[in-house]
Amino acid sequence: MTRSVQVAMLCTVVMLGCKKDPEDPTTTDTGTNTEQVGIQQISGTVVLPAGSSIPMGSLEVVTPVQMVNVDTSGSYMTNTIAHVFVTSLVLDGNGELMLMGYNYPGQTDLTISAQSTALALIMNTLPVLHLDDQAKQDLITTLLSDPNLPALVSEIENSLTNNVSFCDTSNAALKQAIIDLFQNGTQQSLFCPDPPVQLYRGGRDVTLVNVSAASYAIGVYRDGTNIQNLELSAPRFFYASVSDVVDGAGTISGDPSQVSFSMDGDGDFEIRMHAGDPTQQGSWAEQHSGLWLNVKDAAVDLTVLLAGALPTGCFSALVQRVTDVVAAVAATNPNISSPADLTAYMIDVYVAVHDGSTNLFEQCAPQASLDPNALTRFFSKIGKVVSLLGKVGTIGTTMNVTARSTHLFLCTSALDTCFTATGNTVMPCGGCGGSSTVTDIDGNVYPIVQIGSQCWLAENLRTSRYRNGDSIPNVTDIGAWPDLNSDAYCNYENNVTYDAIYGKLYNWFAAVDPRHICPLGWHVPTDAEWQQLESTLGMPAAELGNLGLRGVTQNVGGQLKLTALWDTPNTGATNSSGLSASPGGVIGLDGLCQQLGATGKWWSASEYDQEDAWLRGLYYNYASVYRNIAGKPYGFCIRCVRD
Repeated sequence: MTRSVQVAMLCTVVMLGCKKDPEDPTTTDTGTNTEQVGIQQISGTVVLPAGSSIPMGSLEVVTPVQMVNVDTSGSYMTNTIAHVFVTSLVLDGNGELMLMGYNYPGQTDLTISAQSTALALIMNTLPVLHLDDQAKQDLITTLLSDPNLPALVSEIENSLTNNVSFCDTSNAALKQAIIDLFQNGTQQSLFCPDPPVQLYRGGRDVTLVNVSAASYAIGVYRDGTNIQNLELSAPRFFYASVSDVVDGAGTISGDPSQVSFSMDGDGDFEIRMHAGDPTQQGSWAEQHSGLWLNVKDAAVDLTVLLAGALPTGCFSALVQRVTDVVAAVAATNPNISSPADLTAYMIDVYVAVHDGSTNLFEQCAPQASLDPNALTRFFSKIGKVVSLLGKVGTIGTTMNVTARSTHLFLCTSALDTCFTATGNTVMPCGGCGGSSTVTDIDGNVYPIVQIGSQCWLAENLRTSRYRNGDSIPNVTDIGAWPDLNSDAYCNYENNVTYDAIYGKLYNWFAAVDPRHICPLGWHVPTDAEWQQLESTLGMPAAELGNLGLRGVTQNVGGQLKLTALWDTPNTGATNSSGLSASPGGVIGLDGLCQQLGATGKWWSASEYDQEDAWLRGLYYNYASVYRNIAGKPYGFCIRCVRD
């Protein structure tokens, strides 16, 4: 039976949609992100397997609202949050977690048993917690008829018979049974919004809107000096399947999160936006802050998802506790090399937040008619479930990989842009607004050319350093290039005389490194930006997305090529575009420098898959433009386009 008592509660993870005060980036404005959510009364029976020696009267049912004893017949009656999907815990006399209940719409039997525990385990995995209500309901129907369910139920019953908590992480058979039941493992065909953070500008006023699954730390700099720091948390997404959670293909609930600021004074305003990919070597503060912002937001997100809702005051206490825990560990350098590693670390932070040593909710819970001890105990004990599932996830399933973690590794985790503001004039940094050259970090000066609405370097890139001053590794052993999975450059055949003529050759890892290989205000063009250039020069829309040679009738390749340097016949070369494309050759996957004078190939910033990325190519004997993919260790030239 149910009894509704209306209380003001926070139903969504409002932190993920909050705007930070520009003057105080540590405060969170919860605004009006609350709604009325009820408390419901539930009752049922706790069932232990035959052979269990656990005294029924020693058991206790714990919800986020209340703790009650189970009577000797196994009956219980308690209050819980009136959320459509909610978990209950059963503890023994020693406070060990022995069983779980899981309430969902249409349920008529509230028995807490080994079967309800098996269901609750799967429904509390990270991807499932992020599903929308219909997807959860569909998954429950599937799980209850899954042939793997009895095996997991049997393992939980064995634990109960042996008077051992099912959260024992040394129980390999139980962990394997969880994996076998979790049959929604996915292939990662990740959805990455492009760009993940959208920038809107009106004069000197800038608004940044986050449409991705990750949070971003924002640094605003004027003439190289930091003047403002902001946090742009990820919006709340709903997902229609476990696959969508891992792939990041969700639907935003409500409005995307955003922050706004003004570019006050005159100068160059650089805006650094970093989600904090822990495998990147960027030395900027935003790289570090972005990682810990995502760890912090994930711990808050997980807490609210597990409870279903939190009172507004308790949410504030939670945010402060998470902030304190993250601040204590933020100076560490955890060994994180995959989305699963990152999620496991986020789980560790959650467990540290709810270790039971601090009653976070002592002041706030009574104001919402909740038992603060029940709320604290619920999160502490369900933390053991989260930890167990985290251990299971390390075996190799997608069970504990979420869109947030995957985004940091496989989507664009660093975006930077720049504007020059003088009086009432605001324009992108880097020229084409009356400037004819741009200079890189090494002092190399490049001519620039406007083609349509785009501004391009009119020479191949020659830098040996990233924009922040870090050196790009000069790998002179050409034979080692095919096996590289990190950034590198070299001169063709290690001959420095070629540098001034053809530029350097870089692998794709250098092209997309978040420390930025292009000058301030410039970036490596995406595949779409190459297509925009080709369209400007007359390539038909029907050919833009094709593979191979395109635009021959319009002589698009000839419009791009220098009339000198190329081998004869240099078909179609006019350089009418002014791009001055030169034949810098390539470093192939056979570990050889080749095709100098005959071929020019340039990277795009667009990834095709984990092995390959998109490129553009020109040839001495064709008037067309080549579009295809190539392995990331290849050595190609780079052109930059203005932000």
